[in-house]
Amino acid sequence: MHSFRRSRCAIWSHGLDAAVIAFAALLTIACVTSDSSPARTASQVTLERIGTIGCSACNDERQITPAVLAVLAGERVAILNPYEPLVRVFDLEGNPLLAFGTEGQGPGEIGQELPGVGYLPGMWLFGNELGGITVMDVFPSSLEVFDADGTFVTRRDSGVRTAVPVGQAFHAETHTYFNLGFTPGPNSPRSLSRCPFEGNVDVQCESFADPAEFLAPDGEPGDAVGALALAATPAGGLIVANTVTYELWVLGTGGTIIARSGRDLPLPLRSEAELEVERERFARMGRPDAEISPHRMHIESYGLQVDGSGRIWVLTGRHEEANSVLDVFSADGTYLSEVVIDAVVRRAEMRITPFAARGDLLVVAAQQPDGNDQVWVYRISPTTRE
Repeated sequence: MHSFRRSRCAIWSHGLDAAVIAFAALLTIACVTSDSSPARTASQVTLERIGTIGCSACNDERQITPAVLAVLAGERVAILNPYEPLVRVFDLEGNPLLAFGTEGQGPGEIGQELPGVGYLPGMWLFGNELGGITVMDVFPSSLEVFDADGTFVTRRDSGVRTAVPVGQAFHAETHTYFNLGFTPGPNSPRSLSRCPFEGNVDVQCESFADPAEFLAPDGEPGDAVGALALAATPAGGLIVANTVTYELWVLGTGGTIIARSGRDLPLPLRSEAELEVERERFARMGRPDAEISPHRMHIESYGLQVDGSGRIWVLTGRHEEANSVLDVFSADGTYLSEVVIDAVVRRAEMRITPFAARGDLLVVAAQQPDGNDQVWVYRISPTTRE
């Protein structure tokens, strides 16, 4: 059995209060690699950048501020900007193909203004095998289903009270999503449910697994350590990752654990600049004496994706000023390699999905030095270690 290092960081040790957990995904990727050069890789998996969506100086439909990303069937990319009720669809070369959406809480309408939070365009975005697109709206939580040309098809109750940016995973082919439900606070009950939405009926969620098994260290079931990230597998199972202890579990379609893996690494340290930002944030909240952890999490809260071959992509907390570090695992949880993209990963405004995968494509949200945003498109290629 793999030996895992146990870190004694509580769930809230990174200063994420309930409002942040529920409504703000604070992740931005700023990239500086060239279009022609592949991302650096240790072995076994290579990312080759093949396209760019968005532009550095434009004032038309190509201008984007990506908050939510999804790779659609037909090698298209869908983007939700944080301040408008439009789903924008592009090809891999950045050509606009489609834009649709209307703000509101009625059928076929997406996003709304929330007091104290601002406008939210929807929390999740995913496509089905026919090219259709589904948006998970926030409040009330619902699934707004559109066909491939943006025509509204149906609305379904999502089965959860409020959609949040963390703790969701979608499997488009089986019309299923997984939901990690919890009430922020110590010793609060948690649930991990599977929620099918086939047909024109509202979602009926069913218990899938006990999240306490992934939150508690061995032999200490009452001690909830870490927060969980989720990603659906091509077969309809689930990957669960503890973002603090760096453990991964591969679950089958019935919720049974098939494999357990992870990495035995020390928690990465935050820079002094990051700590100062945290101190200032707590001071503005009237909590200048709040305890601040010197560590980042091993895994970003929104940093788990699975590609079409079942490989698990982890956006880690190990980064320097000018790069992002992805760890890659096989479908059975075997660690394959580290992939470094010349990019900066920072928490910033309204980044709900910093990257997304489908088939052999990986897309990442890239904030440029001049403040403009792009989405970078990579082709995933296996390599052989010599």
